[in-house]
Amino acid sequence: DLWIFLRQLTGLEDINTAKDYVWQNAGKYGLEEFRREEVALLLGAMVRWSEKARMTGLLSSTKLCAIKEDGKSMEFLLSNNEKIWLSTDDMSEEEDLWKWLLDLSRVPSES
Repeated sequence: DLWIFLRQLTGLEDINTAKDYVWQNAGKYGLEEFRREEVALLLGAMVRWSEKARMTGLLSSTKLCAIKEDGKSMEFLLSNNEKIWLSTDDMSEEEDLWKWLLDLSRVPSES
């Protein structure tokens, strides 16, 4: 069901900003290390541009636990206490959910 994911999008998601955030916070770990507002934008970007993130259960309520020193790999804690690892490399323009939102909302896309 796409609506599970579409409802989490704000329209403020930016793939490059998300990648920059992860890069700038490389090596940090612990829930208290990450500001809620920044994590919300990162989660939105991951949900919007990563099929892998969506299929592993990433939601806007998921907790960011750590970012590896490589500046790409992130550890998340799902609501069932399962830990998952995702990478900024998992995001791609081809997997953008926004086109589905526009289609389902019957909004013409900008060309």
